[in-house]
Amino acid sequence: MLKNVYFFGLFLLIGFSSFGCMSDITGSEPNVDLNDEEKAKMIQQLMEEELKDFPELPGSLLTIRAGNFLWSGAAGKFGEGNRKLVPTDVFRSASITKTFTAAAILLLIEQGKFTLETPIDKVLKPATVQILKDGGYKPNIILVRHLLEHTAGMYDYTQSAKFNKIIFNQPTYRWTREEQLKLAMTEGKVLGPPGSLYEYGDTQYILLGEILELQTNMDLAKALRTVLRFDALGLKDSWMETLENEPSGGFAHLSHPMYGTVDTRNWDPSWDLFGAGGLVSSTQDLVKFMDALFSGKIFKNKSTLDIMTNIPQVSIGGFGGLDGGMGINRTTIAGNVCYAGYGFFGTEMIRCPSIDVTLTRTTNQSENSSKYDSDVLNAKLLKLFIK
Repeated sequence: MLKNVYFFGLFLLIGFSSFGCMSDITGSEPNVDLNDEEKAKMIQQLMEEELKDFPELPGSLLTIRAGNFLWSGAAGKFGEGNRKLVPTDVFRSASITKTFTAAAILLLIEQGKFTLETPIDKVLKPATVQILKDGGYKPNIILVRHLLEHTAGMYDYTQSAKFNKIIFNQPTYRWTREEQLKLAMTEGKVLGPPGSLYEYGDTQYILLGEILELQTNMDLAKALRTVLRFDALGLKDSWMETLENEPSGGFAHLSHPMYGTVDTRNWDPSWDLFGAGGLVSSTQDLVKFMDALFSGKIFKNKSTLDIMTNIPQVSIGGFGGLDGGMGINRTTIAGNVCYAGYGFFGTEMIRCPSIDVTLTRTTNQSENSSKYDSDVLNAKLLKLFIK
């Protein structure tokens, strides 16, 4: 179980124990011989049992595709009144956005805009380069690869007491990327030479967000939507919050992300917006995206996916016990090697190629019982489809 990783935002205030890292999960064994209707009922039952066992979780949204089986469900509350969650509700995917950002950067590399070995001082604004230099960094030797891999040796501004204090005391404060980058310079120090260590953080991905904007001559929301071809992939429920127009009725269906008992739905999303986070989505859209990513519908070259999922030696076990890659992590669930993205509010996006299962889910909760391990449910779900 992950106990030592802290996701974007609130790092000093909340330990990350939401996601599992166990090679196998013991417990009841779902029956693989159930028909599709019986499996759907079993999945719903398992979701409701998880909420019962962990009452701090306000609710759960889940979509799972296994072969030709496709099911979406909901359990628990939307977050206000007595309204129940429904499968079409959306949520703040948080650091799941990093997977999208990494994929978009890699697509630009396929197009020849720059390379993994391009020093970042060649693809960032001069003002941004100067901020990095003032903070003690050498942007002429930090490569695009290092940002993608979380191996740039950069301090993560979301760990600073100042950042967290502002979030809680001024939740409607509107941040800029430059402010967050400057916090990383003033509140922390260089962690090590580029490529020498893995240190997960948002600082590297807001820089990738700026690179996307500059290299496409588009704002971040349009760049992600255009480069990744949201429309062609059928991503109808996904948008960068406050950076572009939401789908009709989008915010009305935005389920409430909780920090313990604190409802953060009306916090200004700019605290986590500029490439490291910010994407609102649905479990259905995230399944579509992960399936497209691993089936060759996003990258032109298969080797690009291999690059994205490759784990540098310094990154093995670095993501709280999981292996850290480029916006995606490698884990083992119920004996199966899977690739996953995780987000602060209990959001998970998991693809297990060997058994052709993709599942995405959220619990809309960033603070969980120390006994909570999301892979307990994930393993039970996978076992429904392992022959």
